[in-house]
Amino acid sequence: MHVPKTGGTFVEKKLGLTRPCHATAVAIEACDPVSYAKAVSFGNLRNPVQRALSMYHYARQGGNGYQRDAWAKRLPFSKFVDGIRRRNDLVYAPQSYFLTGEPAADAAGGSAPPSLRVKRLLCLESIDKDWRDLVEAFGLEGWEVESTGKVIDRNFDVVKRKGKDQNESTTAIDNATMAQLHRLYKTDFILWHKHCNVDKAASQRAASVGTWVPRVPQTIVY
Repeated sequence: MHVPKTGGTFVEKKLGLTRPCHATAVAIEACDPVSYAKAVSFGNLRNPVQRALSMYHYARQGGNGYQRDAWAKRLPFSKFVDGIRRRNDLVYAPQSYFLTGEPAADAAGGSAPPSLRVKRLLCLESIDKDWRDLVEAFGLEGWEVESTGKVIDRNFDVVKRKGKDQNESTTAIDNATMAQLHRLYKTDFILWHKHCNVDKAASQRAASVGTWVPRVPQTIVY
């Protein structure tokens, strides 16, 4: 499943796919349930805060150039996050909407993650290792790829690609905006903590109370 802003373009290019398709697991499964059950289904999962920042810079730069992508060009991050809930666009839908059977509104509101509709999740923070594990687990000959060269800092301070810092902009996130992100992407946070986060204590808190504010600095460098 190509979940927008989770590294799916990299995966598609490595598989030789030239036309990105943002479709949900449920939609693909409905086309041919028998084949889907036999297929190696997987999707990428990304820290929801980092993904929101990526969506923000995507929108600020005009997205794919369509008129519908121009709405956030001059918005501060807080206004962008507030505006997401009014956008009828899959780019801003919860990751859980693509990876589970939940409608977008429900996917953002549960206290526990619904069942996944894919066989594997690949965490963007450990994409090289997770890809190797996927290839090995399913015996996918010919799917081996070279390292992405991407290192994502565990504290989400900075993203580096092939040794070059991507300090394109600095975005401050206040408490109200962080709370809004948790309301919008509640299940995404729970999924990420369950499958991707190394902080087990934080994962347990997320599972028990349904919300968790990530330990990220007030200023996040994208």
